[in-house]
Amino acid sequence: MDLGEFSTYESTAHGKISVDESKCTLCASCAGACPTSALITDSANNALCFNESLCIGCGYCVISCAESETISLTKGKMHINTEFFEPKELAKDELFACVECGKEFATKKAVEKIASILTPAFSGDEKKLRTLYCCAECKAKLMILSQSDEGVLDV
Repeated sequence: MDLGEFSTYESTAHGKISVDESKCTLCASCAGACPTSALITDSANNALCFNESLCIGCGYCVISCAESETISLTKGKMHINTEFFEPKELAKDELFACVECGKEFATKKAVEKIASILTPAFSGDEKKLRTLYCCAECKAKLMILSQSDEGVLDV
C-alpha cells in the first residue's frame, strides 16, 4: 500500500528524523528523550531505530544528542506507505570488549570518541591510557593498582 507523499504544516505533530551514522556513538540519549518511543534502541543489534509513524516532531532527540550535528529533524512532508509504520535502523555499531577482561561494555564508536578526547591528557601515562579501553570494573582495578605501584596507597 502506498498512499503517496503529503505536504504538512510546520506546526503539524509529525516529523522525520535522520542520523549521521558516522557521528552517532549510540549513547541512546535521543531515544531516552523521545516521548513517543519513535526512537528506540535495539540492544540485540546494537542499533538505533526510528518509527516515523510515531514521531510528533518535538525535537527533543535533536536537543538531547551529545554529538554535534548528528540528528536532524525534518517537518513538512510525510510519505505514507507500509514502511511508514515500521521501525527503520538509523545507526548501528559493534560492541567493544574490555582489554582486561573481555566483557563487552560500550559501542566501539563511543570508546574511540572518549579515547580521542582523553588521549592527549593522558599522554605519556600508559596505565591511564589503557583504562580508556576498560570496562568500569577493570578501570577501577587498574587505577587502584597504579596508585599502589606509585606508593600513593599502602596496600
